[in-house]
Amino acid sequence: MAMLDAEGYKSKASPVIIKSFEIGNLQMLRGMTQVRLVQLLSAYDNDIHTGTPYYLPKDPDSAPWDWIASGDTRNYGDMLTPAGLANIAKYADGIGPWKRQILGVKGLDTNGDGKADDVSGDGSINEADGVTNVFSTVVADAHKAGLVVHPYTFRDDVPLARDYTRDPAQEYRQLFALGVDGLFTDFPDTAYNAREAMVNGVWPAAEYNLRGTSAYFRTANLNESSVVAANRVGPWEPTVDKFSVWTSPTDNIAAQAVCRIFNTNGSRHLFSIVAAECTAWKAQAGAIDEGVAFYAVPPAGGACPANTKPVDRLRTSVGGLTYERYVISAAESASLVAKGWTRLGVGFCAAP
Repeated sequence: MAMLDAEGYKSKASPVIIKSFEIGNLQMLRGMTQVRLVQLLSAYDNDIHTGTPYYLPKDPDSAPWDWIASGDTRNYGDMLTPAGLANIAKYADGIGPWKRQILGVKGLDTNGDGKADDVSGDGSINEADGVTNVFSTVVADAHKAGLVVHPYTFRDDVPLARDYTRDPAQEYRQLFALGVDGLFTDFPDTAYNAREAMVNGVWPAAEYNLRGTSAYFRTANLNESSVVAANRVGPWEPTVDKFSVWTSPTDNIAAQAVCRIFNTNGSRHLFSIVAAECTAWKAQAGAIDEGVAFYAVPPAGGACPANTKPVDRLRTSVGGLTYERYVISAAESASLVAKGWTRLGVGFCAAP
């Protein structure tokens, strides 16, 4: 503290944060300095079967060591209750929870035995076999207590939940969308770019294929991605083709609504930026208007604006039913044409 004081680091505006998994030292420091203090929290592990964290008695990952040493049987989970957070606010400025204390990952039971399965087929059951589970109100409760929230630790090179479609930027974006104030990451470039994309209103549109069919579904909504990945609306699997879109018409002055029409006859989806096409598809038997899927930019004079890329529109017919798909990958477009799909040209422009 003498060294910090000597450098003039004495206030909450100082570029220094002191953090600890224990309590007593932070309480002592509160009486010595006004620099920001953060209470770190942890859990023993994420229960892949329930999608929630769990704690073990007298385990140093489950409770502050000073509690364990004194015989206190409470754990970090007790500190994340509204009452626990109010107590933290008496001596700290923020909390640094493990990310699974905010957002769990729940495995998929594909064979009906009541247990999480090795969906990815890599020989182990881990987060790559599950989907995200927003089970807590920790972020909102912490903010009500006047605390900032900085979860940890984010990495690009670990198994990611299936609804992130193998894209680490989506994990950052989901936590930012849940309201965290910052985060601990070993890949700050990915975190920074994901944050900047959100600030600019650009969001990844994930694509899914109904196994063994020509039916495709695309969404820019992470909650929808979670539902799809959990197989609650059919056996949909994410594809490798992805691009980013705008989340509201105000994000990009040239962006226009792309409708999403679902036809129950053949589980077909149509996405179009052309209002007349949306109207025609809505009039068909079995059609359900699912509203605006996202916002995109139409090509001006046949060309896409700077910083966007053309999204090819392709069509095929199977069993008398017409299916359409939009892809940004030139290789994927060529592959579909080779399989008999017809390329109709540029459907709209999106961010690569």
